[in-house]
Amino acid sequence: LWLYGKKTTHFWNILCLLLGTATYHVAVTFEVLNYDFKIYSLHWYCLKFLPLWLGGFAFFVSGYLQMKLNKYWLWRPYKLGWVAAWLNGVGGFLFFVGGFGAFWHPGPPWIAFYFLQLPYFVGSALYLVSSILCLYMWKLQQFGLTT
Repeated sequence: LWLYGKKTTHFWNILCLLLGTATYHVAVTFEVLNYDFKIYSLHWYCLKFLPLWLGGFAFFVSGYLQMKLNKYWLWRPYKLGWVAAWLNGVGGFLFFVGGFGAFWHPGPPWIAFYFLQLPYFVGSALYLVSSILCLYMWKLQQFGLTT
């Protein structure tokens, strides 16, 4: 049982990824279904804003834990795990910023661009590059990836 025993940083990292994905995709699912919420209503907070914010926060914490596992404080750009962990950490932070940007989305267009669209775009690009690096690590039989 996972409730017993000492919990490692690896465990908390994977748990954050699981919770981030589960909560983040609640808002994404309603977006795909084109379900429109009245802005700032209880449904909007519970099914749109909070899942984006909590998912982004969980991705940010997971990225930080990956950076911690790969000794982010040392300059080691020659290690694929270190680079992938940094990309995941910055990408997670940008998803966290994007979650906050969802709160002010109906505001001026520059807010939507700089605090919603740009952080998600750059964060997604960083996650893409990190995933490619992790696949390359897997090819090199480094199965620990960044976790």
